[in-house]
Amino acid sequence: MGVEGEQTVTRRREIVLTSAAEFIRSGYAGTSMSAIARALGMQKASLYHHFPGKEDLFVACIDEAFSGTHHRLEAIAADRGMTVRDRLNTALDELYDIYLGREMGMMPALIAEAAARIPSIGEQFFDGLFAQQDAAIMAIIDQGIAAGDFAVDNRKALVHMIFGPIVMASMSVQMLSGSTRADSLLPLDEVRQGHKQMLMAAITRRG
Repeated sequence: MGVEGEQTVTRRREIVLTSAAEFIRSGYAGTSMSAIARALGMQKASLYHHFPGKEDLFVACIDEAFSGTHHRLEAIAADRGMTVRDRLNTALDELYDIYLGREMGMMPALIAEAAARIPSIGEQFFDGLFAQQDAAIMAIIDQGIAAGDFAVDNRKALVHMIFGPIVMASMSVQMLSGSTRADSLLPLDEVRQGHKQMLMAAITRRG
């Protein structure tokens, strides 16, 4: 890639990161292309040169928020230096870090808001990034089933059992962001450990 191409990529990423911050601060409906252009110090026409509309820009923000997450989960699934139980525990910790350990983890609430107006946004997330994360986690579950350690009767329910509490915790953090009682109302370490223990107990083969 030449210097001009590298500059274009760098500028595009700057636009996406600044836009994501605007979406997080003001919500999908409350963020305009004009506001994003002002935050970037550029003309709105120049912003439209990079992205044809707010929906396309928002999708790019989602991609940036979860960029590479499935690769990290796949690497955990492929690490045969750990037991399958340790792989699952490590993967769950990675998911908590993705959705709660960084500002971009606030995107799920924004995706829900945007998808209420534009259903295709929610469909794109589920068909793309979420499907990749799901496949990486289920690969570990399948390894445990093959080894005789895990037993799963309902795979769809299991997916919700894995991701539901994490996404709920992420959204709860946002709801309690201004509360002085956030730590007592949502003890994240306790929630994380309890979730992992209950999940492991639910899928561990007995007898």
